Amino acid sequence: MNHPGLRERLVAELRNRGCAFHEIALDPNSPLGIVDQIESAIGADRPPAIFVYGLESMFDLRVRQNHAMDMLNMNRNYFVKRFPLPVVFWVPEFGMRELARQTPDFWSGRSGTYSFAGESGDAAETIERLRPGFDWNLSPKERKERREILAHLLGELDESAPAWAGVNLMAAHAAEFESDHKEAEQRLLLALEASRKSNDLGVQANALKSLGDVALSQARYSEGEQLYQQALPVYRQIGDRLGEANALKSLGDVALQQARYPEAAQLYQQALPVYRQIGDRLGEANALKSLGDVARMQARYAEAEQLYQQALPLYRQIRDRPGEAGTLWSQGRLALARNDEPSAAIALAEAARIYSEIGREDLAGQARQQIPATP
Repeated sequence: MNHPGLRERLVAELRNRGCAFHEIALDPNSPLGIVDQIESAIGADRPPAIFVYGLESMFDLRVRQNHAMDMLNMNRNYFVKRFPLPVVFWVPEFGMRELARQTPDFWSGRSGTYSFAGESGDAAETIERLRPGFDWNLSPKERKERREILAHLLGELDESAPAWAGVNLMAAHAAEFESDHKEAEQRLLLALEASRKSNDLGVQANALKSLGDVALSQARYSEGEQLYQQALPVYRQIGDRLGEANALKSLGDVALQQARYPEAAQLYQQALPVYRQIGDRLGEANALKSLGDVARMQARYAEAEQLYQQALPLYRQIRDRPGEAGTLWSQGRLALARNDEPSAAIALAEAARIYSEIGREDLAGQARQQIPATP
């Protein structure tokens, strides 16, 4: 089951029909294992049945096998004796697959499995639940989990479903988190085609913008610029000011990569007041940091430092770790340009540490390579 809303409705229906059960939500941050958490939750009670939620949160998809699952598998016989009653684990499809793979002994003792497929409305609700914070601030584990859920959603839907375009759009972002540019581009093209058929201008603009991001990440600058230029008027047509500002900022990124510094600065300066007007602090921080990059590339070092010093606390206030790391990296480069190697080493090392913590070892490695050697 991939839809929390569907599960909640089914559980509510069972309750309305007079079914009695004890509900337990597993906590991945608890020092207790799965069996111990269930024991602690029910105490001396003997409920008619136990419903267990959150098993998927106990998996670590970065590794093939983890300790929590090993302990559950080893405690299979104890589990059966300790809980001589129906114990129902409510999990998404990938959770059931991982449970079968990682706990073969425990899995062999099941009495049955039941699958519930959602409808289009369930898919739309699930997308909305997955959307908040769906960015690089998620842990690598959370990003992998959401990608798995989206993959199964796509398996439930056909191309005529209203949610088809939106799920493909999110699945593309999930692929980008894994640097799977080919998958991301394929999903974005599907989302774009579907949004044009349904005249969903919001998804259409976001797909065009995201396709531009893929092109930019692969140094296909002319293609990226064309895609951003297609997205911009659509955002303006539907009154999406955040989308408009993001498209302007991305056009500035293309210009910056091509050393068209005056044009890049002009585009960032167009985006900045829009971010401020709509109260988007992340966008504001991004624009300030990018303006600092322009100033640094033009050897206007004092101005660059001021802009970085404005951006960095914004990133920290909103807890945007990629932005914080990127600004520290830029400050390190600025210090190198000023021949201030001690300051450069501190900033670059801190940037590398943050990149490692959020699963961007590629960028962490690049930042480390720039740390000046100490005499």
